[in-house]
Amino acid sequence: SLVNGVAITTDGPADLELRSAFEIVCREGRLRAIVPRGAEGFAVRTPGAVVIDRGTEFGVNVAADGRCEVRVFRGAADIGLLDPAGRPTRQ
Repeated sequence: SLVNGVAITTDGPADLELRSAFEIVCREGRLRAIVPRGAEGFAVRTPGAVVIDRGTEFGVNVAADGRCEVRVFRGAADIGLLDPAGRPTRQ
């Protein structure tokens, strides 16, 4: 668990970078995040998208080619596609 209470679990090999208590980068692999009240806005950035939590439980699976799949198990999350510079293009 992170200092803000976010719990991250991974499955199998994963290429992850923890940037802060509110952002993690997943370049490849699978993770699940459980985000409690007060930690809304936690983000998982992938090669082509960013998932911004709204107080929920969700999973991200990033394939070796950069494609990602997002599943929200409980609550809500915003998903934005990233342009080549890494900025969200829509949410």
